[in-house]
Amino acid sequence: MDKPFKKKKYAFFYTIHDALQEFNLNARFFNRSKFLRENFDIIVNCNCPKQAKNAKVILSRFNPEGVKILHIDPVNEGKHLMGPPEQIAHSFNELLPYELVFHLHADVYVVSDHGLKNLIKEWENPSTPKYDFYTFPLPLRSASYAFDAWLFSPSEKTNVFKDWKTASPKGTQCVAEEYLYDSIHNNNLSVGLFDRGPHAGMHCEYEPNSGLIDTVHIEGAVSIYD
Repeated sequence: MDKPFKKKKYAFFYTIHDALQEFNLNARFFNRSKFLRENFDIIVNCNCPKQAKNAKVILSRFNPEGVKILHIDPVNEGKHLMGPPEQIAHSFNELLPYELVFHLHADVYVVSDHGLKNLIKEWENPSTPKYDFYTFPLPLRSASYAFDAWLFSPSEKTNVFKDWKTASPKGTQCVAEEYLYDSIHNNNLSVGLFDRGPHAGMHCEYEPNSGLIDTVHIEGAVSIYD
């Protein structure tokens, strides 16, 4: 008799295009955390095929104790605004083996691992409810979750990204933040808090609650690392 399928624990899932300097700095931040190296695999979707060779080189610099997977996505129909939801849809099979996946962009850096440690501790506590998604509501923006860094439990139920192309735009644009909110709530999925207060990446500042920084100014992130 076949043994029951047992999921792996955790993975980082990067959706990147051509931000290779930022992706390389991410490897440096990741490698300096023993907790991250011991607990998270690395999965990457790069939708800029001409950078495939360089992305592979940078991925080799990550040092998890588990596996590393690079998915080169030959299309980018979603472009800047909806490219990441498209990438999640195209790489979802690689995510299904995991209990919990941390999705992030190349310019989001785990400066300190305490935020993820706290969330993983909560996830592993049998007396604490488990949620399908862990997100952060963006301040001053209705019905929007920060899309640059959030977690979810991959399953057929949570595979809402396959419908990214038919998402209904709000106003003049269908941005990923609104899409994530709608995808979760329209499918009656449960949501917990990944605390990125007070502003998530909106001010390009270090987030003391999560331990992250999302900044377009890579020199600022380098100065933190150094």
